[in-house]
Amino acid sequence: MALKKPVGGHPGKTAIPAGVLLETERGDFPRLVEYLEATTWEDGGRRETATLMLLVEDGWLKGCLNDRANGCSLWVSSDSLAGLMDTLEGHLDRGDGEWRVRKPFGATGGGGKKR
Repeated sequence: MALKKPVGGHPGKTAIPAGVLLETERGDFPRLVEYLEATTWEDGGRRETATLMLLVEDGWLKGCLNDRANGCSLWVSSDSLAGLMDTLEGHLDRGDGEWRVRKPFGATGGGGKKR
């Protein structure tokens, strides 16, 4: 099935209350949903929410859980979306995984194009 090209760009942003989009996943992936949605720390302090990026590369589904509050990310891969979500949930539940510290924007690190 071919993707239909959007006409006129993307629609404008609309406000969506926290939790609405992920309510159905809360039972299967409670740690991941909390990690993505939590806007406060347990002491009540404000927390920047995390993001999850999905991509397909070399026949694998890859996911990057970006912890914006702590400046690090966790990359995982799987042959299915369910497997990827289970892997992320497991890492969060156990408190493990190979978290990578995010480099400041513009920092050189060996990758990317050279000018």
